[in-house]
Amino acid sequence: MRGRLWILVLLLITAIMGSAQAAEGLRIGEIETTLPARLGPLELSGDKRWRERPDAGVAVSYSGDGIEATLYIYDSGRGPIPSGTRDDVVRTEFTDAFRSIEKVAEMTGAAPAEMMALGTRWFAGATSRLAFLYAGYEQAATGGAPARFSEVYVTGARGHFLKVRITARGAARNGFAETVRRFMADLAALF
Repeated sequence: MRGRLWILVLLLITAIMGSAQAAEGLRIGEIETTLPARLGPLELSGDKRWRERPDAGVAVSYSGDGIEATLYIYDSGRGPIPSGTRDDVVRTEFTDAFRSIEKVAEMTGAAPAEMMALGTRWFAGATSRLAFLYAGYEQAATGGAPARFSEVYVTGARGHFLKVRITARGAARNGFAETVRRFMADLAALF
């Protein structure tokens, strides 16, 4: 009986510690920082590492109110990646990122993604500013699926690429611009 009690106590302690860690955020060793449990109005919802390809880095998901964002932190074996948006290696990665949206639509038979915006955006955190190359896309509703609006952002920071894909479906687009601004400003504050 006493052995079972200790097992239950250990399981309870592990669960509490796991919950506290999730509430505190997610430690990302590649960039020596902890991503918070919340960026803007979006909450941390998961992470994925490709152990067989460490250069692929980590993907961290945030979501809320019909909007999903995924932050990718990686160097593709080309590290260290220069900071900012001006270097050719960052510009090439951005071109590949926004073209992949078009390729996925073609491969899946979904409605074509129409580019709505292309440029550079600056986001200011409390003590820092971070520039991102960005592209915005709209994909028409098809087969009962709602219309989708996505933006892709790429920059170099702390020797890695930072790529963000943020998507709203259907009515979630109404608050999309403000959600993006708050999410990206909180992200910029970490750098």
